[in-house]
Amino acid sequence: MDRVWIAAGRPVRRYRRACLERRRVAAMNSTPETSALDGWRVAALLARVVVGGLFVATAIAKLADPLKFAEEIQNYQLVPIALTHLLALVLPWLEGLAGLLLALGVW
Repeated sequence: MDRVWIAAGRPVRRYRRACLERRRVAAMNSTPETSALDGWRVAALLARVVVGGLFVATAIAKLADPLKFAEEIQNYQLVPIALTHLLALVLPWLEGLAGLLLALGVW
């Protein structure tokens, strides 16, 4: 019988050696580049979903009270007063759409 003795004095049979050999070969075949790449993919997915979710959440808050958002736009004094209400109605929809597309991975 083919036996190998280990330090404790117990025999390790042929199937045990074969299992260890399979593990060694499997460990040699797994590349660290692949596992690192998978980690980056998970991180990118998480970041994309979080940022997209923030865009959607802020868009919903702006759509809930467009007059307050128009007032906030006007406080910056970057656009004419005539465009303030139009921007307050259009920008939250664009922001929500961009957030949804980002979270879904389309954009």
